Amino acid sequence: MGGETDYAEHLFSAYFHQDCLLDDPDWESVVLRFKESEPFDVVRTTQTELQILLARSDDADLEKFLFGPALLCFYDPRPEGLPLTAWLQEIVHLLAGGAPRSTDRLAISLARREAASIARRVLEDEFDPILATRQLGRLRRSVAVDNDDPDFTTFLVIDSETDALPVDSDRHQWSPEALSRLAIEVVDARSWALTQGRHAFESILRRFGAAG
Repeated sequence: MGGETDYAEHLFSAYFHQDCLLDDPDWESVVLRFKESEPFDVVRTTQTELQILLARSDDADLEKFLFGPALLCFYDPRPEGLPLTAWLQEIVHLLAGGAPRSTDRLAISLARREAASIARRVLEDEFDPILATRQLGRLRRSVAVDNDDPDFTTFLVIDSETDALPVDSDRHQWSPEALSRLAIEVVDARSWALTQGRHAFESILRRFGAAG
């Protein structure tokens, strides 16, 4: 091996193959198997190469390195809430003897699966889009997105515009007369919410669907 990333390439190509998650339950176990299977000097050199790669690369560079024409790696951590830079940092952490830190990522992954499921049900006309925006709004912190994430901003706007309508579990607090009077408005609001939110629902399904 004479290249600057030969050992790192060996880690990704030999261990993160197409069936890696059939051999191991999660990506951390793949790294730990590499650490236990390979000689100490190979592990240490791989760690060093990854640190150098991180120092000179951003996520776009790492995407080319991992998933470019050579397709070194068949596992993509991003649907699980890990940007490529953070993922390589975690791999370095494990190779250096650190313990797995998967609890938070598991919670994020589960929340993203739930968000994708909600979006899918709306798009398949199986769930009220207004209720969906409220549920997705409550999931925003759990799915680990930026405060100004455009999809969740859309859900916040829809929720704000429809929060006075009786579409949630509080319907029992409304009188039959009020429910009857607002019935047409609720139907129109659902149609508006679906139209305004369709792109955001599709985006959530596209972004987080792989987590499920």
